Amino acid sequence: MVSLPDNGTDDYQPETRTPLANLTRATSAISRARNIDEIVATIRASARSLIGCEGIAVIRLEGDRCHYVEEDAIAPLWKGQKFPAVAFISGWSMINRQTVVVPDVRRDDRIPYELYAGTFVRAVAMAPIRKEVVGAISAYWSRPYQPTQWEVETLEALTEAALTAVEHIRFSTMPKQEGGRETPRGDFQADIDTVAGIAAVPTMLDVALRRTGMGFAAIARVTENRWITCSALDNVGFGLKPGDELPVESTLCDEIRDHRQPIVFDDAAADHRYRDHHTPRIYGLRSYISMPIIRADGTFWGTLCAIDPKPAKVDNPQVIGTFRLFAELIAHRLDASDRLSATQASLERERELSELREQFIAVLGHDLRNPVAAIDAGTSRLLKEGWTDRTPLILNLMKASISRMSGLVDNIMDLARARLGGGISLDLQETNLVETL
Repeated sequence: MVSLPDNGTDDYQPETRTPLANLTRATSAISRARNIDEIVATIRASARSLIGCEGIAVIRLEGDRCHYVEEDAIAPLWKGQKFPAVAFISGWSMINRQTVVVPDVRRDDRIPYELYAGTFVRAVAMAPIRKEVVGAISAYWSRPYQPTQWEVETLEALTEAALTAVEHIRFSTMPKQEGGRETPRGDFQADIDTVAGIAAVPTMLDVALRRTGMGFAAIARVTENRWITCSALDNVGFGLKPGDELPVESTLCDEIRDHRQPIVFDDAAADHRYRDHHTPRIYGLRSYISMPIIRADGTFWGTLCAIDPKPAKVDNPQVIGTFRLFAELIAHRLDASDRLSATQASLERERELSELREQFIAVLGHDLRNPVAAIDAGTSRLLKEGWTDRTPLILNLMKASISRMSGLVDNIMDLARARLGGGISLDLQETNLVETL
């Protein structure tokens, strides 16, 4: 547990990194991975110490075979080897999309024991990436052993983080779409920057922690498949900073996104609704409050939340009212930021159009000068010479100048209709394009 320095101040650093912080850092690092090799390397570096097992393996499903691509164990296992999916426990787990726990490999018919006989493995836990059959992570023990619920859920949290990273990699190969708040690759840096630009956010988070006595508060951007920290105040070593992610399926915010109601409990262990919930167990939470942030147009943006590994008095009207007020203020500032951005973009477009209009008028004035000069010269000559043999030619030249002026006036009208009316009308006709060209 974290201890506070006896110096009468509120500023302190965690003495040691807690299992909760280690899990948070690992899942966040996996979620941020931008290629398969990074995902595998991060899992290999963290899974064994997080679970407390004696070996882990990362398995990839390749067609109808299980490829053991990486491992970290007290003795060599099957790294680099491939086995038929239908004949191996890892294949059964991925095909059925179920976590498998085998306390004794000698007593389970799904285990080809001859493959385990020459290894240290006597117990196995296997968790697949459920939404898409792409792989699994397994944990091994050297003695018959029943993994604890924490160990199994930690294994599942790592697979959920791997799924998040796989989805990110897929999104990163898609082209960006214009005109929306999000792009297919899910780049939320603009949201992080917007929250960072709200001067009141640090005060809100500080007040939230002082009001509740809790140790961690954050503003999170939450979507169907992403949970991103936009701002955080961490006094318990939870380990999240702006830009870090958690697997959204492992959070209570995923449920809030669906029903748009706050979730609050003083002590998960004493609350029948959450004592067996996976989120408090995975992250070691006892007290929790999370308030949805709803935009003015009714869209769900994210949450304002606070957590602590100890019980806290948060399920009361005063605390809930404070968090609701802060969430509404954040939503208001997000809306104001969007309106400001839209106004600035509109002003920039108007500035560009103004420059184009000025250029158009300048060119128009120059182009009008020539036909006006031609008409003036022709009129002067006719007045001076009267009707002569050259008069028809002069009149034709004057008419051509008038036609040129008429075309320029039509251009002015088109510009006015485009800006003030219903646009430029087109008269469509079928014709031979070859002749026209």
